[in-house]
Amino acid sequence: MKTKLFNIKPQAIVILSYLLLALFFVGCSEDECQSTPINANEETEIFIERLESIITDIKSLRDESTYGEKKGDYPETSKELLDNEITRLEEVLTKMKENSKKLTASEMDRIIIESNEVKSNFKSTIRLEDYVPAPAELYVQGREGGYIDFGVHPEFSRFGNDGQQKFTVEFWLKLDYIDQTTYILSTFIENYANGIRKGWGVNKWNGRFRMTYGTKDLDLFEPGYSFDGNYDKWVHVAIVTDETLGALTTKMYLNGNEVASQQSDKPDRYYISNDNGIPMVAFTQLTPEGVTKTNEAANGSMKHIHIWSTAKTGEEIQKLYSGETEVTGEEPDLICGWTLNSIPKDNNNIKDLTGKYTAKLIGAYQWNEIPN
Repeated sequence: MKTKLFNIKPQAIVILSYLLLALFFVGCSEDECQSTPINANEETEIFIERLESIITDIKSLRDESTYGEKKGDYPETSKELLDNEITRLEEVLTKMKENSKKLTASEMDRIIIESNEVKSNFKSTIRLEDYVPAPAELYVQGREGGYIDFGVHPEFSRFGNDGQQKFTVEFWLKLDYIDQTTYILSTFIENYANGIRKGWGVNKWNGRFRMTYGTKDLDLFEPGYSFDGNYDKWVHVAIVTDETLGALTTKMYLNGNEVASQQSDKPDRYYISNDNGIPMVAFTQLTPEGVTKTNEAANGSMKHIHIWSTAKTGEEIQKLYSGETEVTGEEPDLICGWTLNSIPKDNNNIKDLTGKYTAKLIGAYQWNEIPN
């Protein structure tokens, strides 16, 4: 009699064979079964190369793009998106090279995704048409601490040798009525007790529109005219100063017409320019230490501000008022000029017409857009 050790059917043998093959393949991944595993150092080197490649790509995008206000340009501010991402990636790269940071594969994937998003966000800012600033009126609330800071520049106050200076200050103004001394545009500073009276300042006092000059021997020269009836509407103001006529002489114009002319009766007391390192300001007054004096501030609007190194004639003032003379910034006697008739890209960096100077807005102010 034959003894059967196992009673296994042929079908079972086939199934068992398939199970054994499946177990073999489940025991390793495709990469593990077909290649040697990558160690941590090799992985770090791969990630470093990827980071360097990403940084190079972003730098190329930044450096090969054009920035400006024309169609196809990028705004200057958009460059900061790429600069910030480059800085972030370079910090990670430095730490990896110093072995103070390790990245996982998922972290590397996230860096790639975030960098692609930054590039996409940058590309979305390309100008689809030429940039046209929105026309607007700037309203400055000097009584609440607002003012325009035009920077510290001696040439805004010094126009030649002592006793021989001449210059013209000219602008458009819309002023709120305030029944006290209010400074509108000024380089003037004063502290009589400390022997300081310097610079010039356009101001309103007791209903009169004045030009205040600090003069030799701590004296003042303050020619002016009645400003009643000219509040809360746009008027063109021009003040011409000339010391080459024997004494400090001022002519004042309103809307192109001469409304006042006065010569100092003290020829030896010439105009003293401000050399104290204090900025020219609008709608406020500063102390010799640069502190605002809100009790001598004004509320209002200004535009088309020009300071000239010459004593403009009545005919020239009329043409500036009427618009027949367009100020471009190329004029040889134009010291500085700001239009202030449209919303700037940066309220802390408002370029002047000559390209030499910038102004910034401080405190309480607002741009009121003008409807088309």
